[in-house]
Amino acid sequence: MTDLVQLKETFEGMPLTTMTIHDRPAWNAREVGEAIGYAQRGKRFATKITGDWSNEFIEGQDYQVITGKELLAFKDMFFKGTGSVPLASNRGMLVLFESGLHLALVKTRKAQGIRLRRFLVDKVLPQLVRTGNYSGEDEPQLPQLREQRLQQKADLEARRVAVLERNADADALREAVRALHNLGQIDAATLAAYEVQAAEMVTGRDLSHLKPVGPKAWLTPTEIGSKLGLTAYRVGRLITELQLRGDFPGLARSYPHTPPHMTRPVQCFAYSPEAVRRIEAAALAGA
Repeated sequence: MTDLVQLKETFEGMPLTTMTIHDRPAWNAREVGEAIGYAQRGKRFATKITGDWSNEFIEGQDYQVITGKELLAFKDMFFKGTGSVPLASNRGMLVLFESGLHLALVKTRKAQGIRLRRFLVDKVLPQLVRTGNYSGEDEPQLPQLREQRLQQKADLEARRVAVLERNADADALREAVRALHNLGQIDAATLAAYEVQAAEMVTGRDLSHLKPVGPKAWLTPTEIGSKLGLTAYRVGRLITELQLRGDFPGLARSYPHTPPHMTRPVQCFAYSPEAVRRIEAAALAGA
């Protein structure tokens, strides 16, 4: 995991140890934090990376937490008793790779961060390249990889929000139709149809085959026109004249229906045999 310590430098009197992890330069985050003026031996700086700034830092790409046996081996091999690097707790030691270090120094408002970036560019990184153990060939890809990972996180968050919004809309629909059913404004079949519509909103699937359409004897305005030999316009006029637009127990009821060319349901109506009889009688009276 950790190959060797490449450089042990001091920055403005503070130790700064550069190591190679997985063929990449890395720095102890607490040591960096102390070097740029964070209190508690840089602990607060390391905490900000995994806390306040966690939406911008990608673990494994910008930083890594060394734990367990690797942490013990790391201490024994390099730092125990040397006093050069603050020893991490047994919970782990956070190290920054080059991309994470630059990002952290950009994020901090402390003036030492600017001076430390200059120090790394002028002295540490050129010397590290000359050792031959780190070529930096992969580094140009790091910003692009970070952007990809951040975009993936943003996409996941957008999908999560969309699911929550669909669930909220479906819950609102269920509450509304159940309230109407309790008041006797809609019948059980209409309630069931809207319950299926709510399930469609949540799942994103077409469940129209589950929607009840009422008894077969109940007809839509189009079916009434076909049965009586009337135009759809004429049937609509008669329904209006008979004041049958709406939900009327035993005569007319509404139900949601999503036509093939639409994405949202529309309110449709079906009429009982008694309503059809009245429509036919009105048609004959006006003939």
